[in-house]
Amino acid sequence: MVMDKNKIQKLKKFIKPLGAFLSAASVVFIVISIYRLGFDFGDKGYTPAFIFIAVFGVLLKCISLILSADGWADLLKILAEGKDFDRNSARTIYIKSNIGKYLPGNVMHYVERNLFASGLGISQKRIAAGSAGEILIQIVAAFSMAVIMAGGLLSEAVSGVFGGRRRVFFLACICAVTIFCAAAFFARRRIKRLVSAAGGRGFFVLLLKALFKYALSLWLLGFVMVALYAYMGGSLSLKNINIIFSGYIIAWVLGFVTPGASGGIGVRELVIYILMKPLCGESLVITLGVIHRLITVVGDFLMYFAAVLKEKIKRKGERKK
Repeated sequence: MVMDKNKIQKLKKFIKPLGAFLSAASVVFIVISIYRLGFDFGDKGYTPAFIFIAVFGVLLKCISLILSADGWADLLKILAEGKDFDRNSARTIYIKSNIGKYLPGNVMHYVERNLFASGLGISQKRIAAGSAGEILIQIVAAFSMAVIMAGGLLSEAVSGVFGGRRRVFFLACICAVTIFCAAAFFARRRIKRLVSAAGGRGFFVLLLKALFKYALSLWLLGFVMVALYAYMGGSLSLKNINIIFSGYIIAWVLGFVTPGASGGIGVRELVIYILMKPLCGESLVITLGVIHRLITVVGDFLMYFAAVLKEKIKRKGERKK
């Protein structure tokens, strides 16, 4: 049930300071995480070519985030069952809450979405369901691309991160799939209703659009890794490009599903190190992973501030009316 205006106004009084606190805490944890990466900013010569690639990488990260936000809006459209909502506001909420993923636990951005989306006209349960659907689709997209491009690298990465516990990891994956199938079975009536509300074919079109957008967002970030590798003197070939793309995607998904990793920081760099060390060498792969992480963090930051500025301009325009 959608909340009435009085409840929304009361909730906003609570949301505003809480959202500000979570955003500030996210910034603090991002700074701490970057410091822990151990990158020496004074050790590198920043040539115009490097600056161009870095700026280009930040731009691709921003586009990647917009694609993910639009994918989430597609999922909300399915869950809204034909009810109108502001897609632009939904995308802004997604982008604004995105930096919450850097807080310990890697789940606070989902909490922030529900907090910020109280005025969107969609129930809190459906907002949460949209986030759950996003998690599932992102994992399916990443794992599918990783298996198709380099299934052997996936097994190697899991072994490197989880060691002797890799069987437990795969067992956990099987259990997760089983739980999802069971949940889908018990929710089959609700799913049929959603399919019907979206016009049958429209449901699957929106679902495929969301899947494509999430996959493309990962592909763009993999392309940034390839560009950095080429700039640092790496030899480009179809085999090497495939290793870099699949290596990044595997690193992303393992960082995403590993509990406690703030925005995947640490786990992703470890996976990149494991998979790309034979290709790049120890020194290059460490630099590659850290610079790529810095580019993605800067992109998240810029989009966050752009979303905040957009909201302020929108509120200012509404007050003038």
